[in-house]
Amino acid sequence: MLQAPRIVRWTLPALLLTLVVGGYAIVAASGREDGGKPGSSVTTTTAKHTKKKAKRVKVHSGDTVASIARKAKLTAVELLELNPNVDPRLLRPGQRLKISR
Repeated sequence: MLQAPRIVRWTLPALLLTLVVGGYAIVAASGREDGGKPGSSVTTTTAKHTKKKAKRVKVHSGDTVASIARKAKLTAVELLELNPNVDPRLLRPGQRLKISR
């Protein structure tokens, strides 16, 4: 019986594994699992998600609603409108307040 050289026995499976994992990574990164075939059940959208995360600020000891609003270039009323569940009398260090929509 003819045996393959030792290097072929070890490199061929590694090469195939690399190709499969690389192909999967490319498909996953593109967001398409069907390879872009026409008539597929996967729908595509051309618009990108433009929802931005709201900016937040961390409350430090001694901060007040007015001082945080001043640093964020907002009024105290605007800051409280962005954070309706915050009681301005009960600010705690470490609390995070939204400063943009």
